[in-house]
Amino acid sequence: MKSFVKVLFAAVAACLLVATSAQAQQEDPQAQIGPNPPPPGTPPFPGDQNSGPGGVVGTNNIGPGGFTLFPNGNNPSNEPFLVILGIPNATSTSVTSGTVTYSNGATSETMSLLTNSGNSVTISGNTYSFSSASMTAVPSNQNAYDDLGLPPTMFGGASESWTNWSALDPSATSFGLFVYEIPNLTGGFASAGDYALISLNADMPTGTFVIAFGEDTKGLDIGTPFTQAGFSGPSSVIPEPSSLALGLIGLGGLAVMRFRRFRGRSAVASA
Repeated sequence: MKSFVKVLFAAVAACLLVATSAQAQQEDPQAQIGPNPPPPGTPPFPGDQNSGPGGVVGTNNIGPGGFTLFPNGNNPSNEPFLVILGIPNATSTSVTSGTVTYSNGATSETMSLLTNSGNSVTISGNTYSFSSASMTAVPSNQNAYDDLGLPPTMFGGASESWTNWSALDPSATSFGLFVYEIPNLTGGFASAGDYALISLNADMPTGTFVIAFGEDTKGLDIGTPFTQAGFSGPSSVIPEPSSLALGLIGLGGLAVMRFRRFRGRSAVASA
């Protein structure tokens, strides 16, 4: 019995450790995308809320009308942020702008569409311009950041791939990539932990992915790995680590109760 209890408590402790670590702030700079408004206790967002064929797991569920952008790093940012919408089977979009409000009370701004606008944006001395772009199954190793000429390596951006996106939205034959700029001129990300709430002028189509790109004050690229991308359904929700831990605790308790009942019956039978 003692050995059984030790194993049970060890399993419970491991589950609680997983649940706690899922809420910890990342050391590497990531641009997490979550729902607007964010649920109580977030951000950071849990990530890995949806699963698809081939063991693909990732994304946070968001609604069609907007999302939250959380630069989950240890440094502030005073550079513009880019938001990228990956819209299935789209060559144009009715989402042309968004209203950006900040958690720290900074003056709100407007998020504007850059794709095919003739405008460019400069981030830490690097100038980017965006014409129409899309991601398809060929070549098989492409990702949204490379397709747009943005560096993907520091934050796991290569995971924003055709393989992963099409696993969650198998009806897509392509994803149109639409780039937007948040000017970040009012101090909205002045401290680590600040975040932005974006309300769009039109709803995103079902199956849209949302990712972001920027740079912090130490010159580190901030971007979105697939685990923390926003996904505007349809969702295939999997349990969060904390829910999984509670479920295992409950199963462990049932196992203890059944063991005690069995031992009691055995004692009565042998008396």
